Amino acid sequence: MGETPVTQTVARAALRPLRRYARYAGRSSRMEYWSYTIATNVLQIALAFLVGPISWILFIVLFIPSVAVLVRRLHDVDRSGWWALPMPLLSFLLLILYGLTGIMFGNEDGTKIVIGIGLTVPTMLALGITLLVWTCRHGTPGSNRYGPPPSFVATA
Repeated sequence: MGETPVTQTVARAALRPLRRYARYAGRSSRMEYWSYTIATNVLQIALAFLVGPISWILFIVLFIPSVAVLVRRLHDVDRSGWWALPMPLLSFLLLILYGLTGIMFGNEDGTKIVIGIGLTVPTMLALGITLLVWTCRHGTPGSNRYGPPPSFVATA
């Protein structure tokens, strides 16, 4: 039997999180996580430039599988999936704080909001770097507390 071309393997890995839409249990390989993440981000950017409102609909549709694949990827490196929660919460907080600066800038409350933004951004940066390092690491060999190794591991 011939080997599967790498592009087909990457495409299957990128689509697998959509078939496992809201499944948080188990583990995901680096190939599955990064293929999906890169593909969805490229699609989001392209749609944002071409037809902006549709990119927001796509963002909403892909939010749950994106969080689920991140949780499973964290499970693969033996980390709790709860590490995926602070980033969307901090992003939402930053969006609210940014919106409030336009309303309250120039008074004492505006200064407090700017300080809040100044604290939120470095926290998001530190958490983002931590998640990046964890998602780039090799998964735990063999079974861990989250289950057996991912069933989909690329053999390119």
